[in-house]
Amino acid sequence: MARKKRAVKKARVAKGKSVAKKRAGKRAASAAKKVARAAAAAKKKALAQKTNAAKAAMKGKISAVSSALKAAKAQLKVAVKREQAIVKMAKNKEAAVAKFLAGWTKKQMAKIAKASKGKKRRKRRAKVVTAA
Repeated sequence: MARKKRAVKKARVAKGKSVAKKRAGKRAASAAKKVARAAAAAKKKALAQKTNAAKAAMKGKISAVSSALKAAKAQLKVAVKREQAIVKMAKNKEAAVAKFLAGWTKKQMAKIAKASKGKKRRKRRAKVVTAA
């Protein structure tokens, strides 16, 4: 007698979600992504505002330092001009003092030489007697 083949049990195929449930899941995921994108955008915007504020503060500091630098340069320029004028005056003063001393020394030496020479005396001329 021939035996009957045993019926092979079919594996149970898990039934998938219904189309409506799939769409609802996709919508929820899409909404979550939108919220995440919005949060990321807000975070990026806040970071940009913070960066802009920092840049503005830095620009303010830079402008203050540059104006102080300009003032210091102007003061330095005035000080250098003053120093040059003082050096020039000192050179002129030395030259004037040297010139004065040369003339004064010459006069004093002349006075000393004249005093030590003594006075010249005139010789008396003998009278010439003419016979007449």
